[in-house]
Amino acid sequence: MKKLIALFCLVFAVMLAGCAATLETPTSNLTEAAQATPEAVTLFDTSTVKIVLEGAETTVTDKATGTEYSYTTTRKLSTTPPTLEQLQSRCIARTSVNTDTLKIELAGALIVVHDLLGNQTYYIDP
Repeated sequence: MKKLIALFCLVFAVMLAGCAATLETPTSNLTEAAQATPEAVTLFDTSTVKIVLEGAETTVTDKATGTEYSYTTTRKLSTTPPTLEQLQSRCIARTSVNTDTLKIELAGALIVVHDLLGNQTYYIDP
């Protein structure tokens, strides 16, 4: 029994030494670099609308009229729980833009883009 316990301890020690030896620390923090220089990401690009996300800024371009709409998403951290009115206001969509070609609604941080010419709806949650 003592031999079995000694063998188990030896195998466990070797495993721990092997795990500790394989840990590597990154030479640079990629998260900080990504946050410092956000790249523009094209979410949707059709013949009628183009939606680009760059960091906290979302840009919707109506290609039919050439009009560009820009939205910046901000997050507020709070230690108090939200009230019922605040929770309800996040769920109710408010119309931001309503033209013959495009309708944009905001519901909290969610951006809903209705492409009326392309008969398509896009949901963006930055």
